[in-house]
Amino acid sequence: MSVSYHMVHYRTFAAKGQQIGSLEEGCRLALSGKDREAKPLWLRPADRIMLESSANGDFTGRRFLMNRVADLKTAIFGEVCCVHEKDLQALLRLEAQTKALTDETDTAFFDLSEAEAPNGTHFIRGIGYWLAVGDHLFLITLQTVTPKQIIEYLAWLISVFGPPGTVITSDLFKIELDAAVLGEDSVGQVRSLKIKGNSPKGIKVPVETGEMAASAVPQRKSYSRRVRAEHKTHSAAMRIVEAVLGPDQVNRLVRSLGPEEYIAAEAEIRVKGARTEATLKNVKEIASAIADETDAHVEIEGKFGKIKDGDAILRMRMPFAVSNEGGTLLDFDNVAEQIQKVYLRFLEDGKIKAK
Repeated sequence: MSVSYHMVHYRTFAAKGQQIGSLEEGCRLALSGKDREAKPLWLRPADRIMLESSANGDFTGRRFLMNRVADLKTAIFGEVCCVHEKDLQALLRLEAQTKALTDETDTAFFDLSEAEAPNGTHFIRGIGYWLAVGDHLFLITLQTVTPKQIIEYLAWLISVFGPPGTVITSDLFKIELDAAVLGEDSVGQVRSLKIKGNSPKGIKVPVETGEMAASAVPQRKSYSRRVRAEHKTHSAAMRIVEAVLGPDQVNRLVRSLGPEEYIAAEAEIRVKGARTEATLKNVKEIASAIADETDAHVEIEGKFGKIKDGDAILRMRMPFAVSNEGGTLLDFDNVAEQIQKVYLRFLEDGKIKAK
């Protein structure tokens, strides 16, 4: 059986005080809910279809369906499929035809067309797998499906089919955890440090019209230097820009800014080769210092996730068995097994706590 690698993303559910107890229990309660015929949601796949809405409430044309879903006793595991309302698939018919495409060219080619899925079927445009253990949520997404869409689906499922009065929103699924509880090496071996800084929008840089007097030039340079000196939040972006353009060009750039313009800069630093413990420690200390002294957004990328502005986002790349040679669908049982291994690994490493 062939194998494909995918990233397992982690979220934590932070809805203390909700009637459902935990995310796992909320899913179990929703799926156990019965209709008028005493049939639980486990046995009603058509009722598990969510129509996706845009920001203004219009139907986007995408439907999300929880297909296979299983109670593992210690967790709830399932897959969510994405299909489109009106969907065509491009097809290449392997019957050659010859046509004069221009006055100069006769070309033999295969016919390219589009076709709808056969009656009673839909083309799958994305699949997401999820595992809920207590308030821990692990996600895998394939094709065009995103973690955010799966989270919105689970929030809809619990809100609609959970205990009366339960209202779950996607912002209760926290992307970030407090890095302080995750240990020094929470995201694994450091791969890169990214720094992004913006000068504050409130800074007004004087703009002169017409030909500048010679005496005005040094005054403007002095003003721009004073602005940079007085506003530490300006320094992260300015240091990056100065390193690339040089001081003279930076002053020229600042002088040209309008009252609503500001400077934004992003830099990425990669440490190549084998990293020592001292290197890892220094990278983190430098990142912390930059974040404390300026308004810069600091991101440390590691093997198992990243620390962004002091918080940790966890993930792990794992191998998954593919159901059919040459296909993309993952083996359902294998996905459940592999995600549970990630959960146990995070527990063992102290990245998360049992709930």
